Amino acid sequence: MRIHDPSSAAGRRYLVAAALTLALLGRGAARARDKVVVSLHFEIYAADLVIALDEGYFEAQGLDVEVVAWSHSTAMLPALAHGEIDFSSTSSLSPSYINLIQRGAQIRLVAARSVHQVDACPYVAFVARSELIDSGRLSDFASLRGLRIATTRTAPSFYYWARLLDRAGLTPEDVVLKAVPDDLKVEAIARDLVDVATTIEPKVTRLVSSGDGKVWLPVAAATPDRQNTFLLFGPRLLQRRDLGRRVMTAYLAGRAQYLEGKTDRNVKILAARTHMTEDEVRAMCWPAQSADPHIDAAGLEDFQKWALGEGLIDAIVPYSTLVDDGFLGPAPSAVPTQ
Repeated sequence: MRIHDPSSAAGRRYLVAAALTLALLGRGAARARDKVVVSLHFEIYAADLVIALDEGYFEAQGLDVEVVAWSHSTAMLPALAHGEIDFSSTSSLSPSYINLIQRGAQIRLVAARSVHQVDACPYVAFVARSELIDSGRLSDFASLRGLRIATTRTAPSFYYWARLLDRAGLTPEDVVLKAVPDDLKVEAIARDLVDVATTIEPKVTRLVSSGDGKVWLPVAAATPDRQNTFLLFGPRLLQRRDLGRRVMTAYLAGRAQYLEGKTDRNVKILAARTHMTEDEVRAMCWPAQSADPHIDAAGLEDFQKWALGEGLIDAIVPYSTLVDDGFLGPAPSAVPTQ
């Protein structure tokens, strides 16, 4: 497994040169592994893939995996569409994925990953300044009126906010929207620049530990049991079905091990890869995943209807165009959640 940063021109040149070199060497290699390129950040939200990589599940399928990391998940979409990357995990589902597929890109959602499970530890949460929670200012959804919210209409988190505001009988015009990069949300809360934000682990735990903020609500309060992240395949895996199935087999093995929970082995892998202590990894919430990885058509339709109403997508894309479920077995009649 090799890791490269493609954000520079040198990194992009490497991808091309490596592919050409592998092709030339492969002509004489009797048992050469098939190279696949994955876009991946070594963070808790990608724990299932991280475990699959570290445990050798891809190598067991005869695959040589190269890891590239982009500044954020949507930044890699052009490279995925052009075949420079073979597969990737999404962060929160964004209208960008839908727009790109609607315009003809050969990328597809192939498996569901995390879900905003109602009764699970809140891996993604609405966090607020401690003062607001302690004072009782945030007593219900409607108490958001007039507060400074860390989101914008084009941010992935805006879907959560739109759903929460709707449940409160409010609109985005009833709050103050603040553009805050994800990496700065914790600092914005601490410095009293915003009142409420959505953020993910390990930022949730670190903010609470600092005393500057507290968890107000899990995101599941706004989008209960909604599938949130997905596995994406690019054109090479969609066309070479045998190769795609091997990638899926390796991924599902890592996913199954992840679902065993905070075992000593899983904690050790994730602590090493995320550069956190084992105690930190054990303490934080891990993303809940549906027990079955088939993608919920109703959830995608709901998201698309909302995005179309907001003018964030050009058109509603049929499920059969967004999703290629042929790499998974038949879906059960009911999809349970863990």
